[in-house]
Amino acid sequence: AFNRLSMVFRKRLWAIGVTRALGARRGIVVRELLKESLLLGLGGVALGLFLGVLLAQRLMPAVARTAELNFNLTTRATPVPIRIGPLVAAGVMGLLASVLAAIVPAMRAAKVPAVEVLRAKGLLQLPAAPAPPANAVHVVLVTLTAAFAVLEVATESAALGLLATAMILIAACFLIRPVLFYVGGCLEGTVARCFGMIGRLAVVDMLRVPSRTVMTVSIMTTGLGAVVWFGAMEGSFESLTTRALGQVRRADLIVASPFAHGTVAAVGEDVAGEIARIPGVERVSSERLASWTSGGNVMGICAFDAPHFRDPRLGDWVFNGDHVADALERVARGDAILASPGFARSHGLKVGDTIALETPSGPFSAVLAGLTVVSLISPTGDIIMTRDLFRRFWHDSLITRAHVLLAPGTDEGTVRAAISRGIGRRYRLQILSPRQLIETFAAEVRQGFAFTTILQAVTLLVVLLGVADALVASVIDRARELSTMRAIGAPRYRIGALLSLQSAIMGILGVAFAVAVGLALATLWGGSTMEAVLGWPVGVSLPLRTILGTVILGILVCAIAAIPPARSAMQLPPADGLRCD
Repeated sequence: AFNRLSMVFRKRLWAIGVTRALGARRGIVVRELLKESLLLGLGGVALGLFLGVLLAQRLMPAVARTAELNFNLTTRATPVPIRIGPLVAAGVMGLLASVLAAIVPAMRAAKVPAVEVLRAKGLLQLPAAPAPPANAVHVVLVTLTAAFAVLEVATESAALGLLATAMILIAACFLIRPVLFYVGGCLEGTVARCFGMIGRLAVVDMLRVPSRTVMTVSIMTTGLGAVVWFGAMEGSFESLTTRALGQVRRADLIVASPFAHGTVAAVGEDVAGEIARIPGVERVSSERLASWTSGGNVMGICAFDAPHFRDPRLGDWVFNGDHVADALERVARGDAILASPGFARSHGLKVGDTIALETPSGPFSAVLAGLTVVSLISPTGDIIMTRDLFRRFWHDSLITRAHVLLAPGTDEGTVRAAISRGIGRRYRLQILSPRQLIETFAAEVRQGFAFTTILQAVTLLVVLLGVADALVASVIDRARELSTMRAIGAPRYRIGALLSLQSAIMGILGVAFAVAVGLALATLWGGSTMEAVLGWPVGVSLPLRTILGTVILGILVCAIAAIPPARSAMQLPPADGLRCD
């Protein structure tokens, strides 16, 4: 909005100068320009509300799917309610933003002396205003941002994590101006050596009006930074899912209900018994996933047969931190249980403490033998125990998956076919290898993050419009200079190259800041904030594919955004460069 309004007001400098020359006071001019901005804001708000409702209707199925995968819920297809309150709030915010964005451009346009505008016939070039160096405000912002991030990691507070996220974005946008100040000279020399005078002029124009450059780079920083952030979070969730769910599910075959999306349907334990009688099957270990509410807290329960804790062929148990001696053996005997780090945090427990729960059979207590992540049933955490213990206290003998170990020398395809022909056909069971199961989990995570693709597309559109506005404003501000270049013989393609190079430089700066901000947010959220918010230790995953994709998309968007301004600049009449009273 700032760049667009700056461009609109710059286009009308001639009319503003005439109005000022006829006696209109500066305050009246500013007020009328703010009214015009408000009218433009009304149109934008109307279009934005329409698009918002339309996107909500299109995104709701994807959001519902994400809720099913992340929170183990079953959602129903319901129409999107349209409430007056949120629409009014969004409209007020949009109008307020349009007025606030117009204040500085309106004041700048009103301050331009009428005599200079009339003398230049509206083709007035803004004076140079170099970016200032870093000052106390920047130092304070960086210090506060670092302090909030450190406190969030130390206290594992979700509120501090959200505050640190906002501070990272604000500090990054504020640091763009001093960075321009310090790298401007080096950038000018480097680009000039590579592209000659055209490169020097492109950098000089960027540094001459730093506010416009800073605003454009800020748009790219926040927009493309969010793209990197979302991509890193998707990679982190996929890594967590495949690591946590795959480490204890390593049998030769895994048989599960076909309803394995959202809530997993359970079957009778006789299914495992029938599979165990198939020739070539050495052992079957059953698994049960369930949710339970105790003391007002919803938790997940993951129960395995006792051999699952003893036989490394079935799973590799990895602990998060300390654990008691012979933890797995104690769990297999039913003397102790395991829990996820999120469960321990939400219940204020540590390894060695006694967990007390309410069950259908009455109070249940067990020693917490260690912390590990083997399922993502509940954001408040999961507990892991034997199926014997679960059957005894919860009166539930159903199973969710059957983990099948084959006898040495047995052909996997033969056993798979036997299961499929018999019990698999009756119960419509899935028969998967561990790799196929992990790929299923990963696909569900990717599907859960599918809605972010639309958000990324909207972000790229905003970046494209922001860069295009900045370049159009540059053409308007430099109309006399560009026309003079045409008048003294500069070919049109050089004028187009000047704008294209300026767009590319802003794109490189914006992408650099965006990648830095995205990686900082991904590290903060993957390291601690996501665990504090959702209870799952997501970890930090920085996929190179996402980073390279963001860099390529950012530069490509800037190249596309440069086309209309470059065409406009190439069509400027050379006579305008010589017109002066």
